[in-house]
Amino acid sequence: MRILAVDDDPVILKILSLSFAQFGYEDVRFASSGEEALEMIEAAADPFDVLLFDIMLPGISGVELCRTVRAQDAYRATPIVMITASRAHDIMEQAFHAGATDFVNKPFDGLELGSRIKLAVLLSDSLRRERQARHEMADLARLTAIAFDEPFKVSAGPAALELSEFENALLRKPDGLFAMTLFSVDIENAQKLYRKTSAAQFRRLIEDLAQHLSSVLPSVPTRFAHAGKGRFVCITDGRTAPDLVALHARLDQWVQTTGAENAPPLSLVVEKISAQKLWSGRSAAAAVSDFVAQPSRRALLPTR
Repeated sequence: MRILAVDDDPVILKILSLSFAQFGYEDVRFASSGEEALEMIEAAADPFDVLLFDIMLPGISGVELCRTVRAQDAYRATPIVMITASRAHDIMEQAFHAGATDFVNKPFDGLELGSRIKLAVLLSDSLRRERQARHEMADLARLTAIAFDEPFKVSAGPAALELSEFENALLRKPDGLFAMTLFSVDIENAQKLYRKTSAAQFRRLIEDLAQHLSSVLPSVPTRFAHAGKGRFVCITDGRTAPDLVALHARLDQWVQTTGAENAPPLSLVVEKISAQKLWSGRSAAAAVSDFVAQPSRRALLPTR
């Protein structure tokens, strides 16, 4: 806890020094004028946590010092306690208009001084925790920030791959033709959802859809990847094509119970990427790549 106390009376500064030591506050600096205080504030590597200003200072008054310091971004919310021997209402009103948080009277009453300082320290601690929480939220927002068309790997079990892993798995298939069904699951109104939600909310929505998609996919081997734009590309191996109408219905049941706050409800489209049934690994990878590159989904109804 870093404290700066400003008073032109050395006796008052001595009393404050002894009081702070008694309260357990050791990181305390003292100044005898407003000009000296401003120099110390300017030179400080980190902002002070609590400020005490005598109202009646020579040169720059305590009220003007309060106003000047309060105008700095680093001290917009810092507790500022005014020290005063005056009972004049207008002087205290000026101090509070300048941004003072509290005041303490001279001559000091030990109990009052202790309580005023303790309140200022508690307020400073609360403000620090609030700043830390805001910084943590900002860091989280930066970590979860994604562009609308940016693919990312979802945490939905072994069937969920990164888009590059998904395409490479197809390219690594041996020569020959394989029975496969290529299909997609699109959030039809993904762009609107992206605009209406935070980056973290949108990412969470994609992750939740991936988790549910993984749970309702056909039991035959199916892999999928989020390709950006709220779109999943999926491949089911084997001659038995998945029932996309039934899959769509099961996903719609989930949609009825989910959604982001203050955002439009999800609208899903499940469709085949191609009616072709036999693929080489290379041709399937090319079809997926072409589909992902499309600016928007093809307006097809769910189909078997």
